[in-house]
Formats: sequence, C-alpha cells, structure tokens
Amino acid sequence: NRPVQGKHFTQAVRFVALAMILVAGGALRAQQDGVLAETTKALYRGNAVQAASLARRYLKAHPGTPAALILLARAEMAQEKYESAYQSLWRVLRNDPKNIDALYFLAQVCVKLSQQQREELYSLAPDSARVHQLLAESYRVQRNRAKAEEEYLAALRADPRLVEVLNALGDLKRS
Repeated sequence: NRPVQGKHFTQAVRFVALAMILVAGGALRAQQDGVLAETTKALYRGNAVQAASLARRYLKAHPGTPAALILLARAEMAQEKYESAYQSLWRVLRNDPKNIDALYFLAQVCVKLSQQQREELYSLAPDSARVHQLLAESYRVQRNRAKAEEEYLAALRADPRLVEVLNALGDLKRS
C-alpha cells in the first residue's frame, strides 16, 4: 500500500510544479505582451524613437522575436531608416518566410528604397538611357503608349545597345 501512496505523492508534486511553471510562464508572457503593447502605443502616438528604443531593449532580452522585429522595422520606417527596417524584416523572414506582416512591411520598405534609388539615378544621370527606360516603363504602366515610345526611343538614342529597351519597344509596338 505504501508504494501506491508514494506514486500519488510524486504525481501530485509534478502537477503542482507544472501548474507553477504555467502560471510563471503566463506572467512572463503577460509582461512581454505589455512591453510590446507599450512599443505599439509609442509607435501609434508618433513617437518612433521611443518605439524603436523599446523594441531594441525587448530584442536584447528576447532575440529574434518576430513581433518585436516587425515593430522595430515599423519604427525605423517612421524615421525613414529604410535600410535598417529592411534588415529587421529579413530577420523575421529567414525564420518564417510566410509571415504576412513582415512581407507586407517589406513591400512598403522596398517601395521606399526603390524611390530613393530612382531619385539618386535621376540626380546622377538625368538624361541617361536607364532614366529614359524607367520613364518609359512608368508611362507604359499608365497606358500612355505615345510617351512610353518616346522615352524608349530617347533611351536608344542614349545607348543603342540596350537589348532590354529594344525588346520593350518591340513589345510596345506589337501590342
């Protein structure tokens, strides 16, 4: 009869220990959720610097947490730190390539980075073949065939060896 009581006692101790772990884990999660909630509030209040600081502090204690990395990226975007935001979002996507939030914000970051690169190209070489090619592609998306053709021809005048431009002009004429 004694061994049975010992077995029940051991099970009871395990149950109490498990319950304590679950309660402690819940408290820790609530604390973590609180920090992320405060980070989100700072971001929504327009305090991107504070939001970034809170997210970085959280990530020191919990490296690689997707929600924190995404919040950090959003705070960096609000500060126009698109390269840093890009890196933060890629950290999420390396572990979870289908993370919808990371993909969404990465698309936004890429649009901003693309705009910056386009502006840099325009300022460095405003009459280059590539600038005319970009303008032509823009007009083509807008369904302005006449302006697109004009820009493709300007690109070819600047560099007649651009096969992509020749192909695009051919496609435009064929359509």
